[in-house]
Amino acid sequence: MRKTILQIIFFLLLTTLSSAYGGTCSSKPFDIFNCKLKANQGDVGAQYALGTRYIKGIGVSRDYKQAVKWYRKAAKQGAAEAQYVLGRMNLNGDGTPKNGKQAAKWFRKAAEQGHVRAQHKLGAMYVIGYGVPQHYKKAVKWLRKASEKGHPLAQYNLGDLYAFGNGVPLNNVTAHMLFNISAVNGNVDAFQRRDSLGQRMSLLQVEQAQRLAAEWIASH
Repeated sequence: MRKTILQIIFFLLLTTLSSAYGGTCSSKPFDIFNCKLKANQGDVGAQYALGTRYIKGIGVSRDYKQAVKWYRKAAKQGAAEAQYVLGRMNLNGDGTPKNGKQAAKWFRKAAEQGHVRAQHKLGAMYVIGYGVPQHYKKAVKWLRKASEKGHPLAQYNLGDLYAFGNGVPLNNVTAHMLFNISAVNGNVDAFQRRDSLGQRMSLLQVEQAQRLAAEWIASH
């Protein structure tokens, strides 16, 4: 009985030491060998963690190409954040040649999973026609999704589409409302855009836009 208890204690101690020093990708000290072992075995969390370590230079030398490699593995397994970061790296040319089509591809995969920043990026790409054909209605679709989740730049960009009537009927009241919401959510550029638009609107329209913005903010 005593021998069995000692074996159990030894096993628990060994497990604790393995957990502390066995090299998960978030362990301290960081064990690159075991982290890569897990990543190569298909652990999506380890793949994403390695990508992040390489892009930030945490525990390893900063290496954008290695970051792309590991983010791509995680992205192919459906990790939305990895898909978004990989899209951004393709967009900026970090660790891989600039490629708008590849950026849009990965942003779309993340956006379809509800990733708000990817939804904004994809919508913005449709506005300017980079990586995808210019398509205002598709831009509206993705910017609206991101706006509903509180993304201030998406709200600003969507407001512009309403202000110019691109992809939606021109509507200054809705545009003013969106600029106002964007400003409240921290986008300082939206204050000037809202006030500039307000100078071309009637007092009644401005009041309506302000009421709609207050209602939207209260319900989100």
